[in-house]
Amino acid sequence: MIEDVVGEEILAAAVLHKSGFVVKYVGLDREVWTRLSAVLNKARELASALQGDLLGIDLVMDRYRAAVRAGGSVVAAVLAKAEVDPQYLDYVAFRIVEEFEAELK
Repeated sequence: MIEDVVGEEILAAAVLHKSGFVVKYVGLDREVWTRLSAVLNKARELASALQGDLLGIDLVMDRYRAAVRAGGSVVAAVLAKAEVDPQYLDYVAFRIVEEFEAELK
């Protein structure tokens, strides 16, 4: 599914292991996803300090929007143009997690 979602509105997508390493990506380069992984690690530290689990992050930038959603063992991230509906990005990220984790079983 990850290859199927990247197009005109969704510019890139990636699957990362919960430990932070990049498993698979389409669009952009590995360096961008590695930097996003560093952001996720900091967010995970904050969630831990608050005695919680990180389930996802929404990043809103001037020209882009990113949605990151966590599953049991992987995290999916999608990057899109700012005008893309955030609920749609959530849906896509959750679907990527579900499909990727189903393949792992």
